[in-house]
Amino acid sequence: MSQERLSSSTDLASQLEILRTTSLTQAVEGELERMIVGGELAGGSHVSEQALAQKLGVSRGPVREAFRSLEQAGLLVSIRNRGVFVRLIDLAEVLELYSVRAALEGEMASSLFGQVTPALEKRLRQVVRDMRKVARSKDFAAFYPLNIRFHEFLADACTNRRLVATYRGVVRDLHLYRRESLDRFGSLQGSADAHARLIEILLAEPEAVIREEFRAHVLTGRERLERGHTQP
Repeated sequence: MSQERLSSSTDLASQLEILRTTSLTQAVEGELERMIVGGELAGGSHVSEQALAQKLGVSRGPVREAFRSLEQAGLLVSIRNRGVFVRLIDLAEVLELYSVRAALEGEMASSLFGQVTPALEKRLRQVVRDMRKVARSKDFAAFYPLNIRFHEFLADACTNRRLVATYRGVVRDLHLYRRESLDRFGSLQGSADAHARLIEILLAEPEAVIREEFRAHVLTGRERLERGHTQP
């Protein structure tokens, strides 16, 4: 084999290895984020690089890279001589995040004024039907992902990508706390009914009303959370 062909083969092998490692890292990152959002890893939990690599059947390299990425995203923190932990946020920060999310969600929803397609309406109504079914069984573990899905459908439909990226960053931080707070202080049936009402508002109300109602929806959750923490 000529030197040129050998060099070309080596370059290709290197590129394939980079692609393989990148793909594994993204897969590990996605699974770790799912575990955090789903509540399998609570705020403050230690995340073992070796244990996670064994669980996912990968080497420690992609896990290490996933840790770095999620640390930059604010979901993990690395403490010297102690390891990597799921970031723990306090109530004061959560209340600030709720206020920011309320403003962003209002803008995101109002941007859909007159833009709700039959396909989007169908998805939203199906989520609400699923919410009501799960609410009757009081299965919070199944309800929480549906709540997320409802608002993700709206984010997917919004064409202001900078707004959506900022919104998703705030929501991602809230996942570190919000699942527990809804479980402790929320009403599943009430939440399902509130989301059903949001659909009707989105379809029938003026842009300004949509903005204010979606903002109020988020602030209601903030108030419920704050009230739950102040009650004896």
